[in-house]
Amino acid sequence: MTHARPRTATPHPTSSRPGRRVSCRGTLGVLGGILLGLPGALHAQSIGEATPGPVIQDFGAVFEVQGLEVPVDTDRDYRIVFDVSQSPTGSEGVNPYLNSVARFLNMHARAGVPRARMELAVVLHGSAGKDALQPGPYRERLGAENPNVELIRQLAAAGVEFYICGQTAMSRGLPNDDLLPEIQMALSAMTARAMLQARGYEVVN
Repeated sequence: MTHARPRTATPHPTSSRPGRRVSCRGTLGVLGGILLGLPGALHAQSIGEATPGPVIQDFGAVFEVQGLEVPVDTDRDYRIVFDVSQSPTGSEGVNPYLNSVARFLNMHARAGVPRARMELAVVLHGSAGKDALQPGPYRERLGAENPNVELIRQLAAAGVEFYICGQTAMSRGLPNDDLLPEIQMALSAMTARAMLQARGYEVVN
């Protein structure tokens, strides 16, 4: 797939609560408290504080995992395509599904996976198509700033490929010239996923 012609680009953050270590083994315990919505349940299950980095510095905060029982394979290649079809209706924060791409990079880098072994791509379609808009067109359509611009910029700088479903773009009135320079137009989301899978990518929804 060829890269789109350059377009003008323009230009945050997450936090989590620290808590005490608890055991999730046994009966109802903390997990039951979370499911039942008991006060303090989320606080009780947290260990330390989620922080971003080392790959994406301003997004993708993750926790350090203690007592890891499933080892991370640091010798395999992680070729992953994230299928992103949803986006918040408001513009108060980044799309959490895009933020998960940053989390994937950060958590696996911390676990010892070399950056060169992580080849990631994102296919945008459905309501997530609007996240690909440049600030001006986004503002004209939604009357707000696109909160995903800087996240997409940092992900692309880290080597993540971005594609938008052409069917979504045409049906929602998102012409090529209104898209961020990091976004490549594909015939459809299905086409982009099929081409990436042929290159050895696994789909993550």
